Amino acid sequence: MPAMTLLSRREFLEAAAVTGAAAAVGVGSASPVAASDLSRVARVAIHPAVGFARVGNSQEAFYFGPEVPGMAPRGPFKDPQGAMAKQAARFRIYGYDNQGRVLGEITAADAEITWNVNVANAKPIWYDPAEAFDVPNPPDCRRRNPEVIDRRTLVARATPRTVKGAGAEPQPLSCPCRSRPPAARGSPTASRVSPGPSYPRMRPSSRGRSESANRFPVGWP
Repeated sequence: MPAMTLLSRREFLEAAAVTGAAAAVGVGSASPVAASDLSRVARVAIHPAVGFARVGNSQEAFYFGPEVPGMAPRGPFKDPQGAMAKQAARFRIYGYDNQGRVLGEITAADAEITWNVNVANAKPIWYDPAEAFDVPNPPDCRRRNPEVIDRRTLVARATPRTVKGAGAEPQPLSCPCRSRPPAARGSPTASRVSPGPSYPRMRPSSRGRSESANRFPVGWP
C-alpha cells in the first residue's frame, strides 16, 4: 500500500491558494481532476463527510479546523482583542472513477457547483453521558428532556440555504423554531429543556462563503 502523503495546514493552504491542490483523502494525495480525466468521473463525494465548526466570541476572526487526518490546527486562536476565534469547516468535492479510485478535486473550473446547506442542533434529544455507547457496561443512560413527548420539537433546525457560484456572498442560517412558545414545542417551560453540555440554548446561525474554487466553508457567528 502506498504511503499517505500528509500536508501541514500551512502547506495545505499555500498549495490551495496557488494551485487549488487538495488535502490527502484516503490513500495518497489528491489534486484537481485533470481535464483528460473528467470523462472518467463515475461519482462524486463531499469531503469531509462530517465537518466540525466551533463557537468563538470574536466578531470576525476564524480559522479552519484540521483538514488532514492526525494534524492539529495551527493558531493563533484569538484576535488582537483577545477574543476567541471561531473554527470553520471547509468542504470539498472529489471525483471517483468506476473502481472507487480518487481522481481529484472537482472545482468551479470543472463544473457548475450548487451547495445546499441544512444545519441543525439535535443535542437536546440525545443522551446525557457523552460516552453512552463508548464504554463497557455503562450506567443508566437516559435521553435528555425525557418529559418532552414530541422529540422533534427539541431540534433547532436552520432554514435551508443554497449557495451557487464561486465567490458567492455569505448566507445567514436563521432558525425560526425558536420563535414559538415553549409550550408549543412540547416543553412545559423553557428552563426545563436541557440543551446538552456544549451548546446551551444556541440558535444555529452560520455564515458560509464559497471560495474561488467553489469549496464551501461553514462556521458559527
